[in-house]
Amino acid sequence: MKFEWVNVGNYTLRAPKGFVESDYFLNGRWGPGQGLLEQLVPDSILGLRIRMACAIHDYSYDIGSTEQDKTDADIELFANGFRIIKQRSNKFTGLLRSAILSRYFLACAYGGSSSFYKWIKNLPLSKRRNFDD
Repeated sequence: MKFEWVNVGNYTLRAPKGFVESDYFLNGRWGPGQGLLEQLVPDSILGLRIRMACAIHDYSYDIGSTEQDKTDADIELFANGFRIIKQRSNKFTGLLRSAILSRYFLACAYGGSSSFYKWIKNLPLSKRRNFDD
């Protein structure tokens, strides 16, 4: 998956090619879901919305097809979240928000496999790359 710099809202973030034209960007299709998951990983950290970082991450999961794609998506979630935090926080809130953002990264890196792999079983064998049956 190739990432490029994009201007979204007031931020310059890295996203996979095609993100700005995608439904994730145009129609706000993103987020951790509903219920308990939304409470554990909301799209804001101490009042600062990181929705664009979440949208890019969700889009990356949607188009990714290898373990490396998942890893890259998780790393970019942290990097983009940090870029937003750095632009919109003072040193104190920045430190707190960055610590919370680390939890988001770890949740995705160690608990996001089911979200990333959910569609793999529906792919024809010829389209699968680097995945076990």
